[in-house]
Amino acid sequence: MSSELVGADGIVLYFTMWCPLCNLHTDDMIADVIPNFPNVKFFLIDYVSGTISQAYITQNSYGYDSMTVLVDEIQHVYDLYNAAMGTAVVIDNAGIVQMNEDYKDGTKLTQTLTALP
Repeated sequence: MSSELVGADGIVLYFTMWCPLCNLHTDDMIADVIPNFPNVKFFLIDYVSGTISQAYITQNSYGYDSMTVLVDEIQHVYDLYNAAMGTAVVIDNAGIVQMNEDYKDGTKLTQTLTALP
């Protein structure tokens, strides 16, 4: 992940199960958050599909071709951040976690991203 921080203000990891709630959150981020933070990299973390090919099929079936999906086959990243379905993690460009909590309506995520150094 450190290479992804080069030249970026930070990164956002969103842990998805591809369920209706996760997809609603993803749609909200795409419409209301991502356009406001062009220097932040957003990633969907698929920790349930089990394979890259299955995650790719699911990503495409939901129309998230514009998002980068990382497949956490053995839930290493999931465990590292004590994530759950719908967890959003913000890591600043120094590699410091600035937020790690359930995504609700994007307000906290927007506030956190606005405050990034």
